[in-house]
Amino acid sequence: MPEMLISALVQAPFVLVMAFLVQQFLKHLNARDEEWRDFMDRADAQFAERLNGLTEAVDRLTNTVIAHDAAVRGTLRGLRGEDGRHAGRMRKR
Repeated sequence: MPEMLISALVQAPFVLVMAFLVQQFLKHLNARDEEWRDFMDRADAQFAERLNGLTEAVDRLTNTVIAHDAAVRGTLRGLRGEDGRHAGRMRKR
């Protein structure tokens, strides 16, 4: 039994050193994980901001196209008569 006790006492400092090194590594890993999460949060926020800007631009473009389409149709209706013929020409019957 004394040999096992002596062996355990001899190995104890090595076990404590290994536990300390593992603890330091985990602390370092946790800090890197925190940095990575902050980076990803900032990237997600920038992506959402850009996506919102793109959505607004598409909405404005859609409204412009709709307004242009309505204006063109209104102009074409003014150029044509009620029967669909061009108002500037009258056919002889």
